[in-house]
Amino acid sequence: MLSIGEFSQASRLSVKTIRYYQELGILIPSEIDEISGYRYFNQRNFERAQSIVLLKELGFTLKEIQKILADCDSEDDLNIFIEKKLTEVERKLSSLKKMKRDLQQMKKLTADSYIEEYSGIIEFDFELPCYAGLELVGKYELIGKGFARLYKEYGRFAIGKPFTFYSDMEYKEDNVHMEAVIQLNENMVRSRLKTKSFRKSRAVKIIHHGAYGTQGASYVKLYNYCRDHDFPVKAPVIEHYIKGPGMIFRGNPDQYQTECILLIDY
Repeated sequence: MLSIGEFSQASRLSVKTIRYYQELGILIPSEIDEISGYRYFNQRNFERAQSIVLLKELGFTLKEIQKILADCDSEDDLNIFIEKKLTEVERKLSSLKKMKRDLQQMKKLTADSYIEEYSGIIEFDFELPCYAGLELVGKYELIGKGFARLYKEYGRFAIGKPFTFYSDMEYKEDNVHMEAVIQLNENMVRSRLKTKSFRKSRAVKIIHHGAYGTQGASYVKLYNYCRDHDFPVKAPVIEHYIKGPGMIFRGNPDQYQTECILLIDY
């Protein structure tokens, strides 16, 4: 039999922790002196303490350890808890991998901020002599379905990569007013097809490298450039998807290229 001090040294658990585990009911002394209140521990207590330490190292919470020690009579019983913990770990790993990608993207954007503030910005004349557009209202993800509908009807006349026109000059969670746009070869378009044209307008653009939804830093550059040059910005905000996911293979989102365009007035 070991005193609580001796048991603490042997089990590598502090006296405070041993008392706390007793309160939780997962490490009960083999004997408690009724007069002195001294606690004594035996070999079975030591083996149980080792099991608790091992389970904690495997990521189980004390609440889970309580249930394991109460419900498990065999290794088969323990496997149920292990499988559940493995599923939880896989979910956390997936979340951590996404966090890693986001941190790497943030690191890249932070490093980019040390480059000349307006590097990569180009002033140009934007126009689309002939295009097909589909106006949509909803969440940003809806734009993909818009492109699918346009390419189904106009695909054989399409040239270049698609655009999105955003009428809203702010971010919205829903009720986003946008237009899916594909440029058309005006010499091939049949007269019966309904098409549009976008007259020439002065604009500034920058090519953003990275996954969709990470264009924020590029827009900051564009808006700061327009402010410093006294260029009023007007709707729509335009995105031109130069390189993105393919029809079958998604590709690496870090390699996507989106041309961010702001229309300006002199």
